[in-house]
Amino acid sequence: MKQSLLFGLLFVFLSLPVYAEAGKLEKSALRLKFAGLGGIYNSDWERRNQDFNLVYARSLESNWQDQNKATGIRLGADYYAALGNPLFTHLLFGLNVADLKGSFPSSRIGTSQIETLNYKGNQQQISVTFGTVISVLPDFRVITKFVHRSIRQDLQTDTLYLFYDSVDAAITRGKEKISNRDSAGFLGLGLEYDITPNLTIYFDALLFHNVFFTSSGRYKYTKEAEGYLISNASAGISNRFDDSSGTYKISGNRFSLGTSLKLSESLRFFVSFERDVIESQISAPFGTNLVLVSIIGRSGALVSSDTARKTLTEYVMYSQKQRYEASTIQIGLSKDISF
Repeated sequence: MKQSLLFGLLFVFLSLPVYAEAGKLEKSALRLKFAGLGGIYNSDWERRNQDFNLVYARSLESNWQDQNKATGIRLGADYYAALGNPLFTHLLFGLNVADLKGSFPSSRIGTSQIETLNYKGNQQQISVTFGTVISVLPDFRVITKFVHRSIRQDLQTDTLYLFYDSVDAAITRGKEKISNRDSAGFLGLGLEYDITPNLTIYFDALLFHNVFFTSSGRYKYTKEAEGYLISNASAGISNRFDDSSGTYKISGNRFSLGTSLKLSESLRFFVSFERDVIESQISAPFGTNLVLVSIIGRSGALVSSDTARKTLTEYVMYSQKQRYEASTIQIGLSKDISF
């Protein structure tokens, strides 16, 4: 059943191409769009970090805070080619870029140790769209589309690490960075209805993922920290380097509901709510850890490293699917340039 529906959508799409930020067009036109975004941004790395640090570092990472303070922008340019057909009215070729930012304070606490964090998150999407507008009724349109989405997420934080017990004490400062990128093909469906000649409501959804282009991205994690260590009345300088990389794959869907108001013959104001859910999964991780300690007043350095246990822990803890979620209100303007 699912395959029949999928092939049906493919047939409609390939026979002809998405209206965006709705509004009926009669001729060929270039539509330029700008929108401000505000809402909630939850990263898939929150739970992944918590699971890994609990097992590998024996520390509890608190829930990331301030996940309701995401802001960003979206820019787009869509070209609508009129077909001169009363049913299949336009083909569309579109390019859209979105940038969403969030801040996630957190901390890691273990036996005799604490580490403070404040991740700065940045999620970027580039979407290339091909679609067709089907005018079922004069005021009602059904839209089929294919969207190629390239998604990148960057997280980075400054770290402050404190360790103390009856014998040893340490303080280090450093930076932790996480980056993942991937791309995949999606099939979607949209509905538009003109309540009046100047007011339109619309619904848009990406329903099927990994169509034509299968997800096969990469992730990379790095951490560098430097500080001081006191042990058995000796003082030293500590340098730590952590690294991890592997395959990063995505799936998911996106839904939006909005309204568009015609301000003039070429200018429209729109407001929409969008819910974007992406499930990510990591495979084939490879992790390393290297610590160098130089004792003050002595020559040479103490070196310790770990690859096997770190990679094994990542293999087990990273294998679970995690979810990226963004719920945003989008307010913007669109400008039509007719040809």
